[in-house]
Amino acid sequence: MTFQGANIVLTGGSLGIGRQLAQGLSARGAKLLVCARSEEQLKLLKNDHPEIATQMCDVRSDRDVEALRAEAEALFGEVNYLINNAALFRLIDLLAQDPAQHWLDEIDVNVRGTLRVTHAFLPLLQAASRATVVNFTSGVAYVPVAEAPIYSASKAAIVSWTKSLRYQLRQTRVSVVEVSPPVVDTRMNENNPTSAGRKKWSTAEFCKTVLDQLEKDPTRDILVGDGKAAKIMGRIAPGFTFRMMNPPGGRPAMD
Repeated sequence: MTFQGANIVLTGGSLGIGRQLAQGLSARGAKLLVCARSEEQLKLLKNDHPEIATQMCDVRSDRDVEALRAEAEALFGEVNYLINNAALFRLIDLLAQDPAQHWLDEIDVNVRGTLRVTHAFLPLLQAASRATVVNFTSGVAYVPVAEAPIYSASKAAIVSWTKSLRYQLRQTRVSVVEVSPPVVDTRMNENNPTSAGRKKWSTAEFCKTVLDQLEKDPTRDILVGDGKAAKIMGRIAPGFTFRMMNPPGGRPAMD
């Protein structure tokens, strides 16, 4: 199944993996509506790819998500792919006296945002002749990284919810796919101490792998590199793998 002519909504599509996915999907003939919070970055994407429709959207906002759905319905009528890529990553010291919201921001984007967008688009997906929900998770969903405790927990929540969503949609034409990336060379990983010394995939290399596999089978999970290894090792040797990801001596102090 190719992306030619497919109608796709992509969140978090202005930078990094999201931007590369948008470019790759457009090159394969998909029709895209890409959203992000940054108007400036969306303009840059639009300048480079005028064929891609863009819209500012904060996935934490009911109003923004409703407007995104209305725009998709006006542009496409039906939606064949919803790609939930928008995410926030922070290194957090749980013993610091930060405001409570500093703990909750990643939950609001990574969990509540993903659920909010999917809830809004399910009717359009179910009305399509074929449709797929693609949820981006992470290897830290299976083996948490203590320096990124909220991000790890948020991705674990999405892994669990993805399984339930897939089960509840099993009698429909909507498939559900989890994508767990390796360490990718993005802005998110620039100051991520957990990625030090590990191979970083280019966004182009990783996104090509994802799109190739989705075209081959839009119903199977895609776990790549470290994303796959973390799931396997987290089951086989959870204590050992946790210690490997969280060395006893710790890593450089967090900002």
